[in-house]
Amino acid sequence: MQREIIQKQKPLNRTKPRKGKGKEKACRRCGNSKGLISKYRIGLCRRCFKDFALQIGFQKYD
Repeated sequence: MQREIIQKQKPLNRTKPRKGKGKEKACRRCGNSKGLISKYRIGLCRRCFKDFALQIGFQKYD
């Protein structure tokens, strides 16, 4: 009987470099990337939006 040697598979070498995430979205005012409001192309985080909402033209309803 002939013994077969099982070799561990080597990871494939990547032929193409991986593409990055590109431009990461961030707040226009403070640069924070968490809590970003991108609807209507506002581009502000929730904290900055709260400060500028009335100046932009949004109204607060009870």
